[in-house]
Amino acid sequence: MSLRRSPRHTFVIATILLAACQAEAASVRLIAGLTDPAPGGGIFAGTGFVGNPAAAGNGYVAFRSLIADGSSPEAIVLATMEAGTKTSEVVAFVGQAAGEGLGTFASFVGNPSVNAEGDVAFVATLRNATELPEVPNQPAPAALFVYDKSTKTLTARVRARASSPAGPIAFVESFDGSADVNLDGRSPALNDAGDLAFTAATRVNATTPGGAVFRLPAVGSLQVVAETGNSVGGSTFIGFGPPAINAGGAVAFRGRLTGGGPIDGVFRWKNGALTTIARNGDEVTTAEPEPHDQILLQFGDAVAIRNDDAVVFVAAPLFDFTFVEPNAPPLDPEDGSFGLLFGTGAGPLGTLLYPGQTFETRGRVSDVRLQSEFATEPPGASFASDGDVLGYAALNGGSSEVLARIEGPGQPPTSVIVFGGASPTPSPIGGTYLTAAGTPTIDDADGIALFARLAGGPASDALIYMPAAGAVTFIVAGEATPNPLGGMYAGPPFSNPAANDQGDVVFRAFVAQGPAGLGLYRWRNGATAPLVRVGDPAPVPGNLPFTNIVGEHDLNDAGTVAFSAVVGGLGRGVYTAGPNGMARVAVVGDAGPAGLGTNVTFVAIVGNPAISNDGAVAFRGRVQFTDSGGATRRRDGIFVRSGSQVRALAITTDPSPEVLPFFRFRDLSLRQGVRVAFTATLGEDEAEQEGLFVADLTSMGTVAIVGQALEGSLRALSGRPSIDRDGAVTMLGRIGTPGNERAALLRGNTAFFEPVVRVGDELPSGGVVRSLGRPAVSPAGRAAVRTTFEPNSGGVGGFYLTSAAGVVPFVSIGDAAPLEYPNGDPLGGRFSSFNQRAALSTNNTLAFIASLAGSAIENGLFVASPSSFSVKRARVKLGTSTKADTLTLQAELDPGGLASSFDPTQARLALTVRDSGSAVWSQNLASGDLVKKGKKYVFRAPPDVRLIAVSVNRKTGRIKLKVRAQPDFSG
Repeated sequence: MSLRRSPRHTFVIATILLAACQAEAASVRLIAGLTDPAPGGGIFAGTGFVGNPAAAGNGYVAFRSLIADGSSPEAIVLATMEAGTKTSEVVAFVGQAAGEGLGTFASFVGNPSVNAEGDVAFVATLRNATELPEVPNQPAPAALFVYDKSTKTLTARVRARASSPAGPIAFVESFDGSADVNLDGRSPALNDAGDLAFTAATRVNATTPGGAVFRLPAVGSLQVVAETGNSVGGSTFIGFGPPAINAGGAVAFRGRLTGGGPIDGVFRWKNGALTTIARNGDEVTTAEPEPHDQILLQFGDAVAIRNDDAVVFVAAPLFDFTFVEPNAPPLDPEDGSFGLLFGTGAGPLGTLLYPGQTFETRGRVSDVRLQSEFATEPPGASFASDGDVLGYAALNGGSSEVLARIEGPGQPPTSVIVFGGASPTPSPIGGTYLTAAGTPTIDDADGIALFARLAGGPASDALIYMPAAGAVTFIVAGEATPNPLGGMYAGPPFSNPAANDQGDVVFRAFVAQGPAGLGLYRWRNGATAPLVRVGDPAPVPGNLPFTNIVGEHDLNDAGTVAFSAVVGGLGRGVYTAGPNGMARVAVVGDAGPAGLGTNVTFVAIVGNPAISNDGAVAFRGRVQFTDSGGATRRRDGIFVRSGSQVRALAITTDPSPEVLPFFRFRDLSLRQGVRVAFTATLGEDEAEQEGLFVADLTSMGTVAIVGQALEGSLRALSGRPSIDRDGAVTMLGRIGTPGNERAALLRGNTAFFEPVVRVGDELPSGGVVRSLGRPAVSPAGRAAVRTTFEPNSGGVGGFYLTSAAGVVPFVSIGDAAPLEYPNGDPLGGRFSSFNQRAALSTNNTLAFIASLAGSAIENGLFVASPSSFSVKRARVKLGTSTKADTLTLQAELDPGGLASSFDPTQARLALTVRDSGSAVWSQNLASGDLVKKGKKYVFRAPPDVRLIAVSVNRKTGRIKLKVRAQPDFSG
C-alpha cells in the first residue's frame, strides 16, 4: 500500500508528498520558470526552434517550434519570407483536429519539408483516433500529412498500419525492436511535383521487426525503395536514415547493413534501380596539407540529392595530417572527423569540406560537425538551384564555424556566415552569430534559411532567412506566434543545475529579449542573480568577451563555479567564478604541465570540468610538446590545476593500473582534494578495454574493467561517473550476458563494486524498473536517479533516492507542483516529466528541472528537500455482505526544510491506496476542504470518507494525519 500526496501552503513554495511505508518524500520550491523575468534583463526562454527548417520556392520556410504561454505546446509553421518582410501561417499544432476519425495531433515527428507551392509534409502521432485506436503491440497511431497551402487543408497521405509491399507502416517504432529510435530519421521529403519519400518501420506487431524507405508519387501507389533484408554486396539492410528526393523522383538515403559485405553506405534509387554512391571501405583522396588516400568507415544520416542525381553526404573518419606524428601508429577511427563528400555513383568520390583543408585566410577545417549541443549529428548540406553546395565547417579545432558555399568537388569553399571566433559575422538582430543549430537549406530563389544561435544580442537564437539580395528577415526566440496559437516561440531554458551544501544552486539558462542570450545564474537564499553571461569579459589577454558557455559546470561549498566557455579567437577554455572573482584555469595556447618535454602547450580543452572544496579544478584536454628526440607530439590527458600549478594526472600512452596503457579518456568527476574518478579505454594501437579508475597526484587504482567486473557480467560503462567524499564512485552501466544486457546503477571503489538497482528490478515501493537516468550523487554518497517503470507494474516515475532501505520515491510524476510563486502569483499544476540532469547535496536537497501540466508555467527549475513520513498505524479490514470495508491510518510527517508556516486550510492532498498494479482507492482534497475544528482540521465527504484529520505541532512543525474511510476493496 502506498499513500501519497501533497499538502501545500500559501507562505512558502512547498509540495509535501505523503507516502505510507516509505521513508522519503519532499518539500518542493520553485527557483525559476519558463518566461519568468531573468535577473539583469529579458526572460528565461530557450530555443523554440526544433530540428531543421525547410525552404523552397521563393521564400517559403517550414519549421517546427515549441510554444510557451500559448494554446498549444508545439506547432508547425509556414513562413513566407522575403527581403525584410514576412508572414506566417500555422500548418498544424498539438491538440488540433487531424481529420475525420483521426482524433487530434499528439506530437510531431522529425522535420517538416516544403515545396515550391508552399505545400508542407510532416509526420505526426495522434490521440483519440477512432480509425487508429490504441492497440497493444500494434504500431502507434500516426500518419504522414500534407498541408495544401492553396486550400489551407490537411490530408493524411499515409496512415500507420496501412499495408505496403514491405509490410504494415509504423512511423515511430524501431526497425529491430530496440527502444532507441531516432525520430529525426522519420522526416519526410517532398518535391515540387508533390512526390513524397519517407522512412518507416514495417511490423505486424512487436515481434516482427523491419523497415523500409518508401516513395509515394503524387499520383500512384506506394513504392518500396529499399527494405530490411534486401541484399547489397553480401550484406543486408537493417536500418535507414531519412531520404532525400529530387525533382525527377530519384531518392537518396543512408543505409546500415549487416553481413559479409558493406555495413554502412549511401545509396540512390531511380526508376527501380538501386545504385551504391559510397560504402565503408571506399577511399577518398584529400589534397591538403598534402595528398592522402583515406578510407571511409562511417556515414551520417544527412544526405541531399541534386536534380542531376548527384548526392552529397557526410562520412568519417577523415584526418588532418598536419598533426599526424612521424612514424605514428595506425590512426584510431574515433580520433577522426567527418567530411562533406560528393558522389555520382560513377568515378571516384569528391571532397567538398574535410579536415586539414585551407579555408580562405581563416585557418583549416577541423570537422563538419557543429559545436552546438543542439546539433550533435553531422548536419549535412543542401544544393542550390545552380548546383552549388551549402554546408557547415568547424575551423581551427572548433574556435569558429562557417556556413560555406562550394561550387563543386576540389573547388575552394567561400564563407557565407562566420560563427564565433575572433571576427564573427554581425547578426541582423544585434550582436553576432555564435553557432548554427542544424542543416542549412536554400530555396529556388537562392534564399538561405537556417537556425542560428546568437551572442551579444537581445535573443539567444533565431530563424534566419537571407535572400539573394536585400535585407535579412528573421523570427527570434520570444517573438509572438501567429493565430490561433498565442504565446511565443520558446522552449525549456534551463540546464545542468549544480548544488552545494550551503544551499546554492547554479544553473545555465537561455534568455530572450535581454542583453545576453545565455548565462550562468546562481540561486541563493531565495534570490537569483547572474554569475557570468555571454558578452562578459573573460580573464584572458585583452579581456575578450565570452561567446558561448558550453558543457556542464561544477560548484563547491565556497560558492566557486568551474565552467567551460568559448572566447572569440581563443576557442574553448576552463574558468572559475566565485567570491574572489573570475579566473582562468586553462585556455588553448596556455602552457601545459611540466615533465612531458619542451614547449608544452594546450591545443584543445574539453568541457565538463570539476572543482573540489579546496579549489582544485580537474579537466580534460590535449597538449602538444617536443619530445627528447625533437619530434612534435600530441597527447590527451586529465589535468588538475591547484593554485598556479597545472599537473597531468593521466596521459594517453602512460601505463594504467592494468596491463595495457591508457588509450583515450572519457568523463571525469572530482570531489575531495584532487581525488578524481574517470572512465578510459586502454590499448596500444586501438581501444581494447574500457575501465573506471580513481587517481590523485600520487596513486591510481582500478574500480572496474568491462568484461571482468561483477563476475564478468559488466558489459559497458555509461555517462559521467560521480565520486563522493569517501572515494566511492557511482555511475550507470550495463550488466548481463551478450544479448541479455540491462542498464544498472553501479557503485564501488578499488575494494568493491556492485549494482545498486537494475532495470527489471521490482522496487519495495512497487513497480518494475524500465529505465534509469544519470545519477545525481551527493558528497555523502547517496544518489537521486530518474526512474521509469513498466506499464501497469505499480510504480510511478520520477526521482528516486538510494537509501539503506533500497531505492525509494522522492519526487514523482503527478505530484503537485508548488501552489504559487514566492510573490503570491498562482502556479499550481502537477509534474509531468523530469530532465535526468539534477544535483544532490549532502542534506539530500535535490535541484531538478521538470515540465508541468495544468500550471502557469510549462517548464521550471525546482529544489526539493526531504520530508520524512512514518506510519504509526495502518489497518485494512475487509467487510462482509452487511458491513463495508474499512481503512484506518495514523501517520506523522516532517515536511522538511523548505516548508514553514504550514496552513492546512490551504493544503491540497491526494490520498491513494495502491496494490501492486494500480490505485484501488483515492480521495482528493482541494484547497479549503480542510476546516478547523478545535485543534484539528477535518474533512468529511460521503459516502466513503468518514474522517480525514490533520493537526500541526507548532513547535516542531510536524504534521499528524488520521484517516478513517470505507473504500471498496472488492477488486
